[in-house]
Amino acid sequence: MKKEKMAALTKKDNVLERKQVELQEKVTQKKDAALEKREAHLRELRDRLQAQNKKAKQVKLKKLLTGPPVPVPLGRGTQVFVGKDYSDSFFD
Repeated sequence: MKKEKMAALTKKDNVLERKQVELQEKVTQKKDAALEKREAHLRELRDRLQAQNKKAKQVKLKKLLTGPPVPVPLGRGTQVFVGKDYSDSFFD
């Protein structure tokens, strides 16, 4: 009789332990799936942002290349070469 009671108790314990392990595995699988989904979403957002930045850089570069020419300022250093007599302007 004692053996039967002990067997019944251990059987119940095993069932409970097995259910706990299964429940824990389910929770772990859910968390892993959610984490993978979140990582995929973040990668997608990063890729879209990089594409937008690349497009913006290309537009800026195109505007810079096709825009009006930038005037070169003539400062004191460039006037040396514009003058008629180089020796006079050398010591100014």
